[in-house]
Amino acid sequence: MDNARQELAGWKKVAGIAAVIGILGSIAGYVMNHEQFSRSYIMAYDYWLGLGLGGLGWLMIIHLTSGRWGLVIQRPMEAAARTMPLLLVLFIPVVIGMHDLYEWTHKDVVAEDHLLQFKQPYLNTPGFLIRAAIYFGIWIVLAYALSRLSRKQDETGDADITRRLRVISAPGLVLFGLSATFASFDWLMSLEPHWFSSIYGALFMVGHGLGALAFIGIVTHVLARRKPLEGVITPQQFHDVGNLTFAFVILWTYMSFGQFLIIWSANLYEETMWYLDRRYGGWLIVSIILFILHFVVPFILLLMRNNKRISGRLVKIGLLILVVRYVDVYWQVAPTFREHAASLHWMDAATFLGVGGLWVLAFLRQLGQAAVLPKNDPRHTEFVKGGASH
Repeated sequence: MDNARQELAGWKKVAGIAAVIGILGSIAGYVMNHEQFSRSYIMAYDYWLGLGLGGLGWLMIIHLTSGRWGLVIQRPMEAAARTMPLLLVLFIPVVIGMHDLYEWTHKDVVAEDHLLQFKQPYLNTPGFLIRAAIYFGIWIVLAYALSRLSRKQDETGDADITRRLRVISAPGLVLFGLSATFASFDWLMSLEPHWFSSIYGALFMVGHGLGALAFIGIVTHVLARRKPLEGVITPQQFHDVGNLTFAFVILWTYMSFGQFLIIWSANLYEETMWYLDRRYGGWLIVSIILFILHFVVPFILLLMRNNKRISGRLVKIGLLILVVRYVDVYWQVAPTFREHAASLHWMDAATFLGVGGLWVLAFLRQLGQAAVLPKNDPRHTEFVKGGASH
């Protein structure tokens, strides 16, 4: 283990303790109230799935753009993407709890609802499972194909691998976008099957991409304090990551407001009720907190150049974004089940710790299996010689 990864060794102990506490609490919660467990679990699962999915999306963007900013975060993004097999296993409780989550799985409810009958050719259990298998198949193949080629380049120095990575990433990004969009429809939007938003899939990807960027920015800050990355990663690379974070904060806000504006202007009962449910009983306060912490505060902080170039400050902004990303997931999912009362349940914390602890352990394991900085990538020589200049 090199010095850079030793900095993350303490994370393993914390993640392991969190996983044990969370798993034990989740098991107890399932025995006590499997319905509440399923509702809490879907929120935790979506949050941590976002870090893996976001890592995969960014990985393909890195290969397509070939920017030096991507070289320093490529391996952490690969590690995040390679957690997909674990996320597939962790999807099993969602499948087991389908009846507690999705009203379209209840035959008696469908029989009395014309809209659900109309959507039944798509919203049905076999289709749900088959599509989930396709989604994970795409994500796992892409994650491992890209990371294996990159590691092969470390060993062989074959410059043509850079072209092959780009060739895979171009159609891969299209497949990724389609699969993530439909996954968001299946797993989250169908929690309220009468509601629909055509921009929901894009908003799902942007939010998760922002979360992954914030997380990897924190990891990169830790890695940059020890060799082989000490003195190699300069303020310019953190500035680039900060600019991307700034752009995604604005993009998330633009899409969120655009979705609200279109639905509110159309004034259709099935669509506006989704927002009305998030207006009363404390949910309006959550909405205001989400707006302030997910947009206003990071927007103002990231306007300042030094907050992007000084990695310690960028880490604090990243931590804020990671916290508020869960608030966003909670705001989207919880009102479906908790009617007009905004409240946290202890199982929300248990499932978050359980899934999160396992995911972080898997991420750290993957990060330890390859060089922190790609060795024979054509960008490597330019990066080391040119430093942070463009």
